[in-house]
Amino acid sequence: MNPSFRESGAFDSIVSVAAFILLDKFLGLPWAIAGATAWSLKATYVKHRKGLRIGWLLPTTTLYLIIRGTVGIITDSRAAYFGIGIGTKAAIGFGLIGSVLVGKGLGATYAHRVLPFPDDVRVHRIYRSTMNHLTVLAGCYEIGSAGWDIWLYNHSSKSGFIVIRMLVSWVSAFVVIFGAIFYADWRLRRIPGFGGLLELAEATLEHRNASTAPARLPAPDATSQGDR
Repeated sequence: MNPSFRESGAFDSIVSVAAFILLDKFLGLPWAIAGATAWSLKATYVKHRKGLRIGWLLPTTTLYLIIRGTVGIITDSRAAYFGIGIGTKAAIGFGLIGSVLVGKGLGATYAHRVLPFPDDVRVHRIYRSTMNHLTVLAGCYEIGSAGWDIWLYNHSSKSGFIVIRMLVSWVSAFVVIFGAIFYADWRLRRIPGFGGLLELAEATLEHRNASTAPARLPAPDATSQGDR
């Protein structure tokens, strides 16, 4: 198996879904919920151990998975287990849109932590409006995804809901993310002196590689060997 695929979120999603379907079929819903929750917790912990900057998301995600899994096991209800996830999506979506409406868009506030945009770019009105547009887009996507999950849950089988939701999420997320990147690059290039997202990403990667490169001792001077 390709190591990069095994370390990806796609691999964890497939294993989690497969574990849920198989355990639900042979052992019942509580075991399915416990198995899927355990794998998700393991995947989150491994990402943290590998140095991925999860920060406050690690304890938050861990607590969320434990609570959702516990509620699902205690109630022995698929509606309760999946409903928590659907409700969380909708809450995130409304929160993202609300942050823009109150003048504190999360995208404009935290995007520089993903890519180190120069200060003169961050203070430009085009930058802030672009990030606000992307924040609203993300919010609408989360709300739309929650609505789709509700419809799918009511019109599909148990395993069909899980598999179809996973596949649709991958495709839709891919389309939305790349569309957002192209849109952001097109708008941000209108800021004087900014060369685009690709140029910024390349410069950031080169800087990180240079800062983590091991120090090398200078090669011995061949002309001095005969003086010993």
